[in-house]
Amino acid sequence: MKKFYSLLLIITLTACSAIPGLKPTEAISEPTLAPPSETPTRRPTKTPTPQPTATFTNTPQPTDTPMPLTSPTATSELEGLSEFEKNCLEWGVVNYLITGDKSARVYITYTDSAGESNHQAIYLPKCIRYSTYPGGQNLFIEAKGYSPGVPVSIKCQIYYKGKLVTESSISNAGDIARCRAVAK
Repeated sequence: MKKFYSLLLIITLTACSAIPGLKPTEAISEPTLAPPSETPTRRPTKTPTPQPTATFTNTPQPTDTPMPLTSPTATSELEGLSEFEKNCLEWGVVNYLITGDKSARVYITYTDSAGESNHQAIYLPKCIRYSTYPGGQNLFIEAKGYSPGVPVSIKCQIYYKGKLVTESSISNAGDIARCRAVAK
């Protein structure tokens, strides 16, 4: 603390010498400190007024958390499906399933549970699941080869409440596999 006052004194003397007509001794006074026995009083702190917080509505996104189907997929419907397809159909109200040439790159467009259109470049196979989907809303997915002129085999399927409602397949370059349905 003593070093601080010494530095303050030097700064004050330097500053005072720059003011014409002021003697350095007139500008200096001894600092007064409260005796150690006295404790300084605290000023009351102002409690901040709560501000309204913004609320955001999140668009439902596909999720990887397993949830039970509203009506489970019948075992007979799972027969003949690959392990990937069976895993895709384990849960969800709406399941978009895109399969075909393994590891082929394709471009997909689909509607989500909020009715928004989404576009993605993906590698096959791909499963998009929604745990909720409003009734009466359109279900849509289409897939086409990512590289123009390169033939690719693609199959898209839409499952609603565990039941296959529509599917489409292509195998020629430039074709589009397109599936449409309505959630009931």
